[in-house]
Amino acid sequence: MDSDSDDIPEFKIPRSAKDKFVPLKYLGSGKEGHVVLAAPRSDPQGLASCVALKILSGDKVTSVARKLLKKLKKMEGDESHLIAAVRDYPGIPTPNWHALEYIPGRSIEYLLRKHATYKEHGLPPCVIFHVFAQLVRVQKHLKDNEYCHIDLKEGGNVMLSNKDGNLFPTVTLIDLGGIKPYDHGKELEHTLYLARKMTKGSTEIAEHWRPMQFRKGHRKQAKDKYKMIHDRAASKIKETDTLEALWKQCGDSFERLVESLTDKKALKELQEALDDAKITEEEVKEKLQGKEWELEVDVWDVGITTESDIDKLETSSEDGALDSAKII
Repeated sequence: MDSDSDDIPEFKIPRSAKDKFVPLKYLGSGKEGHVVLAAPRSDPQGLASCVALKILSGDKVTSVARKLLKKLKKMEGDESHLIAAVRDYPGIPTPNWHALEYIPGRSIEYLLRKHATYKEHGLPPCVIFHVFAQLVRVQKHLKDNEYCHIDLKEGGNVMLSNKDGNLFPTVTLIDLGGIKPYDHGKELEHTLYLARKMTKGSTEIAEHWRPMQFRKGHRKQAKDKYKMIHDRAASKIKETDTLEALWKQCGDSFERLVESLTDKKALKELQEALDDAKITEEEVKEKLQGKEWELEVDVWDVGITTESDIDKLETSSEDGALDSAKII
């Protein structure tokens, strides 16, 4: 999520979250709640230790189970885990907040809606094929663990960021509420829909990206793949259609197109657009030294006293009993 707006909605911070973190800056909101940049109350305090603190609200408070957070944390060692790392959460079966690794950059949705170039022309073709390949990679990783991400269509949950001097942006999923038990149809639908959105619904490379700089054969391959994305995203998904099968069919050509359509000028411009969103060490220091942002505290924050209590509740939940928690 990313927000440059000064119009901050009213919301409460759970007591257990306020006890651990200092809220610094409003980052944005979504269907499930609000996200703020926050620093730990204990040392070390700085940009590197900052987190994206997601505060769930309304009927979405129960949308991310503790079991999922625990599972994702165990999955983080895999190099295909292109998902913001879990930093902290309260010890209850359905946490009302969780802290994730802070990802500096922009979401694809932000770029396509608010950046003048991408709003009109879509993303550079090499970036579209790169992002698609990375989405396939992380979806396969999730599938191997019996999950998939099915909230990708608009691109708000897919962050692009500059990392380690790489020419291409790093792709990271930032929303955990969209991670659900594996569903091949939804997995394919959401991945294809976002790919089509990145092309702005076009079936060929936009003139803005100077298609004549690429070889004729590469332009034709790109046009064929753009059309395939457009047609598959618009058609009804069959029982036999899967993202894995699609990738087996065209994955090699997608990865070759990332290389053959590489446009260093366009990639440099994207890097600059992503850097515009960065929060500096100085900004964090200034906010920590200034007056603390006072958010209203949710006095009905809940918690569990011991790990064994939590495990008992999770076991009873699996058996069909209603989750419950003690007020502290």
